Amino acid sequence: MSLTHPKISRDTWAKHVDASKLDQDSWIQNQIRSDWLAKQTKILAERLSPFVPEIFRPPEKWVSMVAADGTARVMDRSKYSNQNILPLVMQGNSRAMLRPLIRFASERPMSRMLVATAGPRVPIGLFKASLKAHNARVKDVLGPYLRSFKIEEYFRRTEYTIALEDGVHTYHIHTHILIDPPFIKDWPGFLSGLCKVFGSHIKDCGRIQNIVECCKYACKISKDMDEDSSSLGIMDLPQDELVQLHHSLKGAKLLRPVGPFSAFLKRLKDDKVVLRRLLVDRNTHTYKWVEVEKASGREVDAEHKGKCNRGNIVLGWTMGAFTSPEIRKHILVADYRGDFEALLSLRSLGKSTWAIGSPGSESVDPYKVHTATTTAYGDHSFSSRESIPPGGSGPPGSSFFDEKAVCLSGNGGVI
Repeated sequence: MSLTHPKISRDTWAKHVDASKLDQDSWIQNQIRSDWLAKQTKILAERLSPFVPEIFRPPEKWVSMVAADGTARVMDRSKYSNQNILPLVMQGNSRAMLRPLIRFASERPMSRMLVATAGPRVPIGLFKASLKAHNARVKDVLGPYLRSFKIEEYFRRTEYTIALEDGVHTYHIHTHILIDPPFIKDWPGFLSGLCKVFGSHIKDCGRIQNIVECCKYACKISKDMDEDSSSLGIMDLPQDELVQLHHSLKGAKLLRPVGPFSAFLKRLKDDKVVLRRLLVDRNTHTYKWVEVEKASGREVDAEHKGKCNRGNIVLGWTMGAFTSPEIRKHILVADYRGDFEALLSLRSLGKSTWAIGSPGSESVDPYKVHTATTTAYGDHSFSSRESIPPGGSGPPGSSFFDEKAVCLSGNGGVI
C-alpha cells in the first residue's frame, strides 16, 4: 500500500499554520522539559569532552532561530555533534521518526509490539559485541521466521537498561519490534516457536495503544529519587564506563525502519518532501496529512557584504513556537551575534523577510487537492476492535524519564 498525500509548497503550509496560538501553560511546560534535557546533555558532553573533544561543535556553527521582533533562541542540538549517547541527539532522532511512524501505523490498527531480548545482562566490556550479535540475530533469524508466517515487520527500536549488581554495572539489551500480523489461530504456539528459533526470550506486548511509546529513547537518562536504586541512567555511570558506552554506541542504529515503513520513508526522501498534519476543524479536532516540499538551497536572500567573516550567516527559515506560544516564521542564523539591527543591516535584510509567501504567488488549498492513490485513513482506535491475534497485554511502560517525543510546536494545530 502506498501512502500518498496532497503535496504543497512550504509557503502554503506556512500560511496555514502562521499565527496559530498554543496553550500557554503547555508551551511553558515543554520549554521547561527542553531546558532540563539541554542541561543534562551539557553535563554529559562536558564529562565526555576530555576523551571526545569533537563532541562540542564550534560556536560559529551554532544555529539560532530569530523571530521578527528580534527575539532569538539558540538550537541546543546545534551545539553538539551527532552522538547517540547525548539526550538531545536521542530526542532529535525520535522526533524525526515519530510523525511518519504515526501516519504509517494509522493504516495498521492491529499493529502489535514484540520485545526480543539479547539474553542475560552483560558488563560494559561485552556491551558492544552483545549489541552487534543481538541486532544480527533479530535481522537474520527473527525476520525470516516472521515472514514465513506472512507477518509484516516495519519498525525496530533497540533499548538497554542499566542496573547495579554486586558492585558491577550491567546492561540488558532488548529490541521493540512493531508488526502487523494476520490472524494466527495458535498465537501462543507461534510465540513459543519464535522463542525457540530466536534463542532468547520474546514477549508479546499486545496491540499498540499509543504509537509514541514505540519511538522513545534508547535508555533512561538519570535515576529518579523515588525509584529503586538498581534502576540507573547514563548520567549515573562512572567516567570510564560512560566513555566506553559512548564508543560502543557510536554509529549504532538504535531506531531502524524496515520493510514497508522503510520504503515509505525512502519515497518521502526521494520526493523531497516532509510529512505534516494540518488542522482542518478545531472544534472536531479534524486533521489532514499533507506533504510539504523541502527547502531547496538558501531560501532567504542575504548578500554578505565584505570579505571578512562577521557572523550572522542566514541559512533559511522555519515555522514554530520557538520563542513564544505562537507559531511564527523564524530565520535560521548561524553564528548569530545577538544584535538584531546589525543582522538586518549586515545581511541587507528587512522586516519583510519574515513575511509568509511572496507578492503575486498563488497559494494552493491543500484541502482541495486529491491524491493519486486513495487510502482508508480514518480516526482508528487501537483498542476498539477485537484483538487479532488473540492474547497479549498492553504495551510496556516508558523505560526512561518523563520527557516525551513532543513537537516543539506543541498541540496547537500542527505536529
